[in-house]
Amino acid sequence: MNGTSSKPTPDAPHKSDVSDAYPHSHPATTNRQHGPDDAASLDRNDELPTRNGGSTDRNDDEPTDRERPLMFPWEHAAVGYIIVSLWARATDRKLDGWAALAVLFGTQFPDLVDKPLAWSFGILPSGISVAHSILVSVPVSILVVVVARRYGAATVGVAFALGYLSHIPADLLYNGFFFGNYDVIRAFLWPLSHGSESSMGGFFAQTWFYLRRFVVFLGRPEAWVLVAFELALLGSAVWLWLGDGAPGVALLKRSVTGIRRSVTK
Repeated sequence: MNGTSSKPTPDAPHKSDVSDAYPHSHPATTNRQHGPDDAASLDRNDELPTRNGGSTDRNDDEPTDRERPLMFPWEHAAVGYIIVSLWARATDRKLDGWAALAVLFGTQFPDLVDKPLAWSFGILPSGISVAHSILVSVPVSILVVVVARRYGAATVGVAFALGYLSHIPADLLYNGFFFGNYDVIRAFLWPLSHGSESSMGGFFAQTWFYLRRFVVFLGRPEAWVLVAFELALLGSAVWLWLGDGAPGVALLKRSVTGIRRSVTK
């Protein structure tokens, strides 16, 4: 074309087949580096940029962060709430809005810490490292419960701890049961080990990549197992939440009312 080479430059747009990225295969890599603008298009045929600006040759069988199946926030929230609700029923405790907020925050806490620090800032080596580690999560959870009990909020503290601790086995079982990746266990042993190095594509770019990959996977014939799991999981959590009196709704209404009053003053 006009006598010029058709070979793409490092900044040229790259057409990515996201369906090839989910969940398993290890084809040969290319020699292209990616910037933040096209990180969401990165597929498993590409090299991943490292935190020093170079690239990581991926000829081995070790999956990267982008290749690992990702358990989504709503799944973690559902698993955590089911556990906390069953605990509350077994111990004859009532879950209020603060307990519901605590379990929601606890189930997301590992990802809120590890993923931005790895994906956006490059401080952590992997999106599954410090906050996902059982060597960190267990002591932190115990500390939270002790402090919460001291201030008369034991239920809130336990709700956070159970939500936090549910995140780790949920990730492991999700990776293992649906995708056969039980080797991910070593990612939960930081600082002794950690997950594979993150590509630092940026938090929002990485999140968008996973959402696209999830949507593509839902179009595959084998996705019905995951869809059935999702419906059963979310349905069970909602059923228990309604049975608990929909904790959190009243707190949300009071918060909205307070904000509205402060704005209209």
